[in-house]
Amino acid sequence: FLHAGARILVVSLWPVQDESTAEHMDAFYRHLQRGVPAEEALRAAQRETREKHPHPYQWAPFVLIGRGGPVALEMTPERALR
Repeated sequence: FLHAGARILVVSLWPVQDESTAEHMDAFYRHLQRGVPAEEALRAAQRETREKHPHPYQWAPFVLIGRGGPVALEMTPERALR
């Protein structure tokens, strides 16, 4: 994905339950939409997920790969999956 042009990837180091992953990604994208840099958005999402799912197995596996910083989330026709 990075070779194809993605600036960042958020990946899990091990399988995680769907519920906690969905909550984590919702929080992550909510912070990105507010203009929070990706690395800070990931930390904030981990803190939020940890409140509801305190075991590290549910919130700790997510890592950011690539260049951090603000991420533009606008969807243009050229970038949309068809």
